[in-house]
Amino acid sequence: MRGFFPLHRAWVSINNCFVLSKEYPGPEKKKSNINFEKSLVQLQHHIDQLKTLYGHFTYAPPQTLLSKTKPFKFVSIIDGINIC
Repeated sequence: MRGFFPLHRAWVSINNCFVLSKEYPGPEKKKSNINFEKSLVQLQHHIDQLKTLYGHFTYAPPQTLLSKTKPFKFVSIIDGINIC
């Protein structure tokens, strides 16, 4: 499995996935995790690239569950095509 974070692999049910929001959906962690911090830097870089490419990026409201049938629209593309 390769993806946005190729070194971090996990099989997670869609029922346990949230759409990206500014607020972390889980309980606040007391201990610092360097790998998690690096992932947040990578994520912010990706969001910055989307903002450059599309002019904006929209975060989902906190605790928005991921849906196969009703995707959340982070950015819109010309010609009415949307990506999530």
